[in-house]
Amino acid sequence: MIKLANQRAALIAEVAEFKNDCMELWFVPNLARSYKNSSLFEFSILDEEVFFLKEQARQLWSFWNKAKAQAVPSQKYFSHDFNGDGFKYHDSLEEAQKEAEASLDWYRDKVADGHHVAEDGEFNELCYGVVIASADYTVDAVVTDDHHKKDEFTKYEVGTEILTLHLEPCKS
Repeated sequence: MIKLANQRAALIAEVAEFKNDCMELWFVPNLARSYKNSSLFEFSILDEEVFFLKEQARQLWSFWNKAKAQAVPSQKYFSHDFNGDGFKYHDSLEEAQKEAEASLDWYRDKVADGHHVAEDGEFNELCYGVVIASADYTVDAVVTDDHHKKDEFTKYEVGTEILTLHLEPCKS
């Protein structure tokens, strides 16, 4: 019962965030004021899902959730060591540098044992830095029977997501 109450509270908080974000749009305050006897943002929660009673709010909710799913990632940093953990994301440049330094220590130990790093062609691939963009995708369509009737996307089964792949710039 506590888990259900926590999930409900989380959904109510999410709706409050959604409402605040919507009220920043140029047309939503006027739309909200146009409802004299009810609220644009009236909703119910059924089976852990939010249902808005007004179609405009339902559409805004749908767009808002899609936008959140496609949000530009915040600034990220990386480290890369071909012989170690490979490519890793980090939340700070200091963290990325620390990981690269730890990998460099591994090479230092090999040099101390008489190994020359020139024998490792990958040594120069040890690096860290700022991620400029990351791979991402958008769902352009979901194949339906109507698509097949129009002779569109016929090589895909109904329900297949049609994707566009792209590089998404990170926030700086």
